[in-house]
Amino acid sequence: MKLENKKIKTIIERLIKGQDYRIEVVTLIDIEFIQHVIEFFKKVVNAKLKGKNISLDWYRRELLHAGLSKEEIALNSGLNMKTISNMYNTANREVVVDASLEHYDALVNIIKI
Repeated sequence: MKLENKKIKTIIERLIKGQDYRIEVVTLIDIEFIQHVIEFFKKVVNAKLKGKNISLDWYRRELLHAGLSKEEIALNSGLNMKTISNMYNTANREVVVDASLEHYDALVNIIKI
């Protein structure tokens, strides 16, 4: 059984018993985040092995391109879907992509200061 499946089983058991389950949910979020970080570093390492210059332009081109899912684009820009949905009252793809690119550009400007 996968780690995620074990955590889900534990959450259900805790709910049935009326116990606090939030730490299990946080653990699932942590697992997902660590998987994302590993995948991100794999992309960077692969690009470096291919002799590519890792720059802000590379990041935008490779990790914010339209071929990715809207969830990936949001996450790679430093946002999450709930935040976008709350800010724009929608989470349709066009809004997510626009908000993500705008947020990424704002982050780049902060870094350059």
